[in-house]
Amino acid sequence: MRTLSINSQNDIYLDATGNLAIDTGKQALADIATNKTRTVYGEVPLSAQAGIPFFDVVFNKFDPSLFKQFLFATLKEVPEVTEVLQYSYEVKDGILTYSAVLKTSEGEVTVND
Repeated sequence: MRTLSINSQNDIYLDATGNLAIDTGKQALADIATNKTRTVYGEVPLSAQAGIPFFDVVFNKFDPSLFKQFLFATLKEVPEVTEVLQYSYEVKDGILTYSAVLKTSEGEVTVND
């Protein structure tokens, strides 16, 4: 698996040679999972059913079980992800963060957001 690398701000960037940075293996899967879970439901023009409905399950009134349901469904859409092994979340100062360990064909991959 290969994909464009993303930095901590979820932006693509240039590598030391001036080319678009590319990730492979576990890091590529982590990048793809991160991008998918940051997608807001309805914002992808060619796939209006993609993403997590953050406005309904996080911003209006946080529903932990509903968020988990949408998060797991989204993570399982990532190619080569077979299972979500661990999941935790925290809401601090009105900010939701989560961590998930994924079982993939490349081994275990951790996604934090």
